[in-house]
Amino acid sequence: MPQNYAVTYPIRAFDMVLLGRLPHMGFRPGKLDVEVALNAMRRLGIEHLADRVVSRLSGGEAQLVHIARAIAQGGILMLLDEPTSNLDLKHQVVVMEALTRVVREDGVAALVAMHDVNLALKYADRVYVMRNGEVVAELDPGDISPSIIEEVYGVKAAVIEHNGRPVVIV
Repeated sequence: MPQNYAVTYPIRAFDMVLLGRLPHMGFRPGKLDVEVALNAMRRLGIEHLADRVVSRLSGGEAQLVHIARAIAQGGILMLLDEPTSNLDLKHQVVVMEALTRVVREDGVAALVAMHDVNLALKYADRVYVMRNGEVVAELDPGDISPSIIEEVYGVKAAVIEHNGRPVVIV
């Protein structure tokens, strides 16, 4: 799923999510395809957007529709670039918890690129810290250190524990 996905044509949110099922469909979507698409929307709490035109949704709502599309597609690997970039705090958590459920319940691997260090540390099983396209560190979230943050971002930081997870404070 790309970071930005501009939709300029009039398509309903449900139909956009259903497009994720294209690799699995024949000439027309079947009952299973419709149910999978609806379930993907339910997982993100956006079923109420089903009949709305995507180009008329807020940026955050449209982002959730595209994430539902990726979930509906299925497969063994999801590649997501900044899936929470246009979302408020509540919806960032909704998306990351939904992705976590997909990984745990459906056995899907998710590779997520993101700049929000604390969000990554909260939800990731493994973290790859990159600078200029190069991996600087590969670690468990609990192994993040102030020195890594300073090396990569050029800022002094503290790493504290909150609810059993590391949190970076600058």
